[in-house]
Amino acid sequence: RDKDIFRMAVAFQMTWPGAPTIYYGDEAGVCGWTDPESRRTYPWGRENKELIEFYKQAIKFHKKYDVLKTGSYTTMNVDSGALSFGRFNEKSAMVTAVNTTDEPKEMYIPVSKLGVKGNEYAKLVETGQEYYDIKLSSKDADKVHVNDEGWLVVTIPAKGTAVFKKK
Repeated sequence: RDKDIFRMAVAFQMTWPGAPTIYYGDEAGVCGWTDPESRRTYPWGRENKELIEFYKQAIKFHKKYDVLKTGSYTTMNVDSGALSFGRFNEKSAMVTAVNTTDEPKEMYIPVSKLGVKGNEYAKLVETGQEYYDIKLSSKDADKVHVNDEGWLVVTIPAKGTAVFKKK
């Protein structure tokens, strides 16, 4: 299975408006398509432990930030194979950028649309081909600065996702 796409979908789901839903076995890598393979049984003893750990960290991340639970939503940028959106309230802002292509993608994200002052963001989540990194604190994260025109200019990994929090 393509774990990169699984991780991309989970990061998207944990930052998208609404309550994230995990269907029985998703966290262990169970998937299906159409009958008779629409849903397999849980792989007791053969779970994908790396994917389970990723889900645990992603859920902790979602629970930690109120802006992901109650913040407003705005589409930031839509491009061929890429999307970015913002979640924001009067105190905080986060941006999720998703790249579904097979190559890294430079994205220009108009963070001035979020209405939150300041020009520094922290990259808290990054998923890509064969890796992921989730930081629960801005102090441990890479810093990204907004340019003079109000754009966050970032490169998102191939089949990857990145989540940035306003510092």
